[in-house]
Amino acid sequence: MSVSTGINSVHAISLARGVTTAATIYWVAPWAGTLSAVKVVDTANVTANDTNYMTVTATNVGSDGSGSTAMASGNSKATGGLTFAANVATALTNSSTPADLKFSAGDVIKVVAAASGTGTFTNATLQLDVIPGQG
Repeated sequence: MSVSTGINSVHAISLARGVTTAATIYWVAPWAGTLSAVKVVDTANVTANDTNYMTVTATNVGSDGSGSTAMASGNSKATGGLTFAANVATALTNSSTPADLKFSAGDVIKVVAAASGTGTFTNATLQLDVIPGQG
């Protein structure tokens, strides 16, 4: 199978409507590649708050589920958090270690959106941008 070398957006995955605890999604890599970005879009502004906030993490758990390589993360804290504006794609912060962004065919990328306090996403969609063939 040949793959392109450009960035591919794979899976716009809907997080549970009204996420107030945690939502987890998985993507199984059909080929080796590199994670370029994880983006979140919500239909409403997510209020920045240091007590009530959302955290999104992307982890490569490998093909056997035992991995723990942190690939990207972000939160909506008022102090040091990201701005999640309505209908705007917000990119999580990628790992600063380039090797952490690589994945092999069959690896599972686990993305968790978790609430602290009363933080919530209203109706969020998640997008993984990947570069095939560079894993």
